[in-house]
Amino acid sequence: MRVLLALCALLLAAAPALASSGAAPQRTIDPKLATATPYYISLKIFDQCLYLQSRLNRTTQEVVHSACSCYAKRTVELMDPPELDFFRVNAFLNVTAREKAFDSLDTCKLKRPT
Repeated sequence: MRVLLALCALLLAAAPALASSGAAPQRTIDPKLATATPYYISLKIFDQCLYLQSRLNRTTQEVVHSACSCYAKRTVELMDPPELDFFRVNAFLNVTAREKAFDSLDTCKLKRPT
């Protein structure tokens, strides 16, 4: 009887953890990113820029195309190898690369996200 009660208590204690683990969104990262060249990384950053800047400016992606191209190329050129490696693993910029990206936004005359 004690074993049965202990087993029930264990299952009840684990239920919230099991339920919450299935509800958390899973982040999928492009498998090609693990071995991505700087050029490929600039394409990923360019795509993200087109999407975000077209929304921030309430316009089409065609309108921000040139500025996003400037931004992506400049950001990747300013990144050092550890920053590129961080992007390959996490699919986002680390703190130091983010500062370089903000500088690139200003240089390429794009809006900073709030």
